[in-house]
Amino acid sequence: MNKLATFNQAELNEFKLIELATVYNKLAVELGVKTIKKFRDRDTGIRRLTEIQNQYVEEFAEFKKSQKPAETKSSKPRGKYTLQSRVIRADRSAKQGTAMALVQDIVFDLTDGGANNGEGLGALVEDVIYEFKHHFKQIRGKAKINDGFARGYLTGAIREGYVEIDEA
Repeated sequence: MNKLATFNQAELNEFKLIELATVYNKLAVELGVKTIKKFRDRDTGIRRLTEIQNQYVEEFAEFKKSQKPAETKSSKPRGKYTLQSRVIRADRSAKQGTAMALVQDIVFDLTDGGANNGEGLGALVEDVIYEFKHHFKQIRGKAKINDGFARGYLTGAIREGYVEIDEA
């Protein structure tokens, strides 16, 4: 169901009959009610339009209540991590030259240099943060590159599915 504009009595009094019919028909289509060609007179048009607007507002409210919240991007849980947690490279690849790609490359290098296709031990979070701080080159902005800055990018990489927390 689409969100449509509704009008108060003063606004409806300023509409021409054809405009009243147009607004009525838009609401009628949304509600599945028969559309009209024109109203007999202004009073009838305003009365019927007010009635259908009230019906639309009620049904739209019920529709909004019945909607489920949007599902997350991935069904895989992405738990919290500590500095002693381990992360591994995920299947999803980040665009080269981005901070997310740097996080992925650091994780790849720290997991046995990529040996065993990253199936060895994961990289320690504190090591990833240290390496990120020392290899990240900021192009724009003047944010201080500290642990919090690096941890923010690592959290983003986990959230976006570029790296994963190693639960093993």
